[in-house]
Amino acid sequence: MDYQKRRKVKRFLEKFEPEISDLTLLYADPSNRMHTEDDIDSLYELNEHQQRDIYFIPNYGGTRINEIEAFNTCFLDLDAGKDTNGQYFSDRKIRRKKKTIFKAIINFEITPNIVVDTRNGYHVYWLLVPTWIDGTRTIPNVWNTIQKRLCQHFAPHGSDKKVLKANQILRLPYSWWHKKDIYHRSKGIKEYYCDPTYFRSKRYTLSDLDRLTSKLSNNEKSRKYHNNWSFDSWSSNKPKTTKKYHNSESLPEKGDTYGLIRDTTTFLRDVNQVLFRNNMQYMAKEANVLIEKLNHEFNI
Repeated sequence: MDYQKRRKVKRFLEKFEPEISDLTLLYADPSNRMHTEDDIDSLYELNEHQQRDIYFIPNYGGTRINEIEAFNTCFLDLDAGKDTNGQYFSDRKIRRKKKTIFKAIINFEITPNIVVDTRNGYHVYWLLVPTWIDGTRTIPNVWNTIQKRLCQHFAPHGSDKKVLKANQILRLPYSWWHKKDIYHRSKGIKEYYCDPTYFRSKRYTLSDLDRLTSKLSNNEKSRKYHNNWSFDSWSSNKPKTTKKYHNSESLPEKGDTYGLIRDTTTFLRDVNQVLFRNNMQYMAKEANVLIEKLNHEFNI
């Protein structure tokens, strides 16, 4: 893996966990069994040269649900679906379906932080200020409630109800989506390069995301945990950590230059969304490259 790609991969993973070694990385063998792999370079070598699909678990902990110690993100898998025989649609039909899905994402009132373009849809992430579970049930219940609300809201756009678990594995970007069996080759279904688009840099707190998503539904049952907790109720007891998470509000003052760069980045994000809405994907990609450079240099 070359230097530029390695830097992009690390930048993506650091959005979830600054200590990348604390994330669980995996690959699928030919029989689709999952295996962990700690080395990023080795993982991407498997993807590029041995056609292995590669994944990660965005929340902090292990591979089992009872091993998850902290929530780093809420997420959805928006899938364009399959035909009546359970097979993937053609590339052309998928592009039409994904166009509708992407419009729903960018018009959603709760802006996601990252959207990863996969062959059959999108993985959408709302990054959280890392929220430690601390052995309680309240925080997992709130997180699960948010997941269900998001999934219900995006149900018309293919939200996958099976991809909601705290220990969910999701596809790594800057990797190839592989389908090498005879059926898919005969249908002309090709490998697909998965690429992320960055929208919002500021993280949500779990309480904020709970409040925002509670407005998506009038179902009182889905909001039963909302009034029983707050971010402050657990923050004083959370484990001490030396990890530094990028948050624009916590950055030191850098004078007028920093403020100008921050405002410029915000403007570019707005422009990026307008370009996508108007089907000007090429120009939107160019704007996104500039946003990524500013994010990398100034931690906006």
